[in-house]
Formats: sequence, C-alpha cells, structure tokens
Amino acid sequence: MGELLEEKAFNEITVTDLTKKAKTTRKTFYTHYQDKIELIEEYQSQLFDMLNDKLKNYKFLDENYIRTYFEMVDKQDALLKGLMSYQGSLEMQNLYREGMRHDVMILFANQITDKNQLRYVSIIVANGLFGVTQEWLLNGKKESPDEMAKLIVSLGLIPGKIFAENHSK
Repeated sequence: MGELLEEKAFNEITVTDLTKKAKTTRKTFYTHYQDKIELIEEYQSQLFDMLNDKLKNYKFLDENYIRTYFEMVDKQDALLKGLMSYQGSLEMQNLYREGMRHDVMILFANQITDKNQLRYVSIIVANGLFGVTQEWLLNGKKESPDEMAKLIVSLGLIPGKIFAENHSK
C-alpha cells in the first residue's frame, strides 16, 4: 500500500489495487480483512504495540523517549510514510494521534493532577509530535532521530515546566 499511496490518495485505492500490487487474489484479501480500513487498523495496532513495547519503561517524556520514538519510526517501511502523507489515511492519522495522546496522558499523569490541564497538555504535545513526525517522514527523514529529539526539546514541544519537574522527582 505504501507504493500505491505515492501514486494516488488512500480513498482512491481499491482492494483490487492492493491485491494486484501484492500479487494475490481478492478472495485471499477478504479471507483476512473486511476492507482496507481493517487492514490499516491492524497495521496501526501492530505499530502501536511495537512502539508501546519499546517505550513502556519510560516514566516521563524527555529527549531519550523522543529519540527512541524516532528510532522506531525510522525503522518503518514506506507504508507509514504513505499513510501519514497528505493523501494518506485520515483514519490512520487520527488513530495515530489518539494513540500518542493516550501515551502522553499516561506519561504526564503523575506531574499534572488537574484533569482538564492534563487533557489539553496531551492534545498539544501529541498533535505537535504528530505534526513533526509527519513533516520528518514526508521530507525524507533528513535529520537523525537524535537530531529530532534535540530539536523537539529545544523548540519546547515538551512543556518546559513539566520537563523540568520530570527530572526533579
């Protein structure tokens, strides 16, 4: 699907396109998936399981967490880049953002006790990190994961006060 997303928008890709590219049959596709959305949901689930497994030992969002996150994203194939592109899957992008928001809420839950503030901080950080990830993928990952982590910290995408508090506890 990654290659197809370079040619056409996600909404224009058909199951026939997918099966031709994969050199399989529609019957085989439908044995495993109800539609292309279910295929994307499975990919998203596997991606987040992998990210969560790698990032589960982090207790706070800092430069090390972000570096590890970008190292994991860097290892993904063309499918993630295609899905995150402007002609990619809005469903996937929303699932990705929501997954990030959930993870950010968990990471900040000990530092921010006000539920409303926690909700908005998680939205700001998740959307910022999503946007930076999307831009990085679409521009060919010119910066290393280490450079991305340093850049994000220096730009203040991680709330400064919360970042400082993370290291004082």
